[in-house]
Amino acid sequence: KEVRDALLDLDLPETAPVVHLADTLLQNYELGQVIDSAADSAGLRDRLQNGLLAAIPDCKINGDQEHRLPNTLNISFEAVEGEALLLKLDEHRICASSGSACTSGSLEPSHVLRAMGVPFTFAHGSVRFSLSRYNTQEEIDRVIEVMPGIVSELRAISPFARRA
Repeated sequence: KEVRDALLDLDLPETAPVVHLADTLLQNYELGQVIDSAADSAGLRDRLQNGLLAAIPDCKINGDQEHRLPNTLNISFEAVEGEALLLKLDEHRICASSGSACTSGSLEPSHVLRAMGVPFTFAHGSVRFSLSRYNTQEEIDRVIEVMPGIVSELRAISPFARRA
């Protein structure tokens, strides 16, 4: 980028092809960074998804498993309140969200999840994890470690939980 900027400062006609080449290389490098970041995020998302599904009974992934953002996991836990999950996750310094930004503050389950046929007792317990290139495998493992206990604790006091 510095070479490109220096050539632009010269303002010579013969530097135009070199500047164009530098621009193209820079764009390809930045695109490569985005692609690498998306692949890394998808790997972390899949690790989180597989870990939670293996560790917690009665949970389900919301949405298409193939055609989705590489950095987002929307997962529902039956018989658990999403807002209570968020409070418990916050106690462990784990950030997540429940519902969409346009319905924040509402305690009703997502109308989108309901329209997708997600049962009420699952839709109420939906949580969205949004990952970035700054997240680490250790952070994902920490969520997988603490989430089963949180879900178990909340199900123990849930009026919707099935009792044996």
